[in-house]
Amino acid sequence: MRLNKAIKSVLLLAPILLASCEPKPSTDNGNLSSPTTTTPTTNTTGPTTDDIIDDGNLHSVNNKVFPMGTKDDPFTNGVCKSLNIHLLEMNKKYGDSLIIKCAAEKKEDDFTMLIDVGDDTDGKSAVNDALKTIADNEIDFAVFTHGHADHINGFENAIGKNVDNVTIKNILDFGYKYETKSYTTKYEQYRDKYVKEKKANYCTAFDAVNNRVCSSKYYLAQDLTFEIFDTGHYINNPGTIIKNAGANDTSIAGILKYKDFSFFLSGDLDQEIDLLKLNPNLETVNLMKAGHHGSDTSNSDSLLQKIKPENIIISAAAVAKANPDKPGTYYLDGRANDHPNPIALKRMFNSSAGTNVYTNLTMGTIVVDVDVTTLQYTITGLGANRLVYEISSESGEVIKTKEEIREFEKTAKLVDTYFYNNVQILNKGNKTLKELVDAL
Repeated sequence: MRLNKAIKSVLLLAPILLASCEPKPSTDNGNLSSPTTTTPTTNTTGPTTDDIIDDGNLHSVNNKVFPMGTKDDPFTNGVCKSLNIHLLEMNKKYGDSLIIKCAAEKKEDDFTMLIDVGDDTDGKSAVNDALKTIADNEIDFAVFTHGHADHINGFENAIGKNVDNVTIKNILDFGYKYETKSYTTKYEQYRDKYVKEKKANYCTAFDAVNNRVCSSKYYLAQDLTFEIFDTGHYINNPGTIIKNAGANDTSIAGILKYKDFSFFLSGDLDQEIDLLKLNPNLETVNLMKAGHHGSDTSNSDSLLQKIKPENIIISAAAVAKANPDKPGTYYLDGRANDHPNPIALKRMFNSSAGTNVYTNLTMGTIVVDVDVTTLQYTITGLGANRLVYEISSESGEVIKTKEEIREFEKTAKLVDTYFYNNVQILNKGNKTLKELVDAL
């Protein structure tokens, strides 16, 4: 794929110049930092040593605007001959990872976008394999929505351990430190390696929506854009430590557009009311990735009524077979929100999408194939690998084979699946999802 010359000549000067500055007493805390100024001025001649904040941290260019992926200089000049969105099936009980691929006539003009990398085991197999087969281990634009483990801990196994083999040219992320009881994620370590050693361009969500150094709208390829929406919860100081309870609301929300086709996604964002207040002109969309794995803390009636999705896809999975002595019983995610939550499902079914709701717990990896000419799109699955049904009746008679169910569910709406209609959710009073939704 073609390297963006404007990006290399302008933005990449910042870390290079930083390394060449006269050393000062170091206060390096390992942060990738952004400037504290909020009113940018445009410098068309490029950065100089006077533009660099040299305090031991890697900073963006001080108070200057050099956007990545501009209209006049997109990440690639390629024209999409095909456009696919892959919502990967996670190996653990839930998680997120998306790969968006615009294949051009010439391979060097292809564009690939990665959004999140799931948890550690997801990175080891699902994401690692998908990056090889879909992206040829070349990522033009990587977006990491927030600091939770099920969105970023896969970085080490999917990418970090293969830093010399996997290319990342541009990174946009949440811009803070995430703290658990023991800070275990290696995401920051490997991200810094890509930025400092491999010279990947870097920007935070806060910088993007404030048009500092980079901008809120990225031109990815011809007719293909990604716009970041201000949620009111992005973090300015990269040294800020965010704990578990606050991380979801720092999620990056945005919209991918190809001509008139649009795809809305918002990580695990719960505070959708602030998103709506700050973005009163949100458009209707063709496709929505359900917020927070289909949780009822997201996917509000207000948001659904505003963006009016035609179809909704959900990244979620059953935790496990509930009891080997009770065929046909499963747990959903055992936490309070459940994934997907019956309350959220009811909202979706009552929205413009109706029953056009799909989940990779039944379909496996979901592939949205957009026809670049007609803008019609199809939603299909590769077949679930994690969820294995017990399909025998109490008498032992086989109702359907596992293969038959798996094949049917590759293209089935959630409401039509065996799982939705027949499988009892043990941590929900031995009710099926259908019974739980119908009771609301």
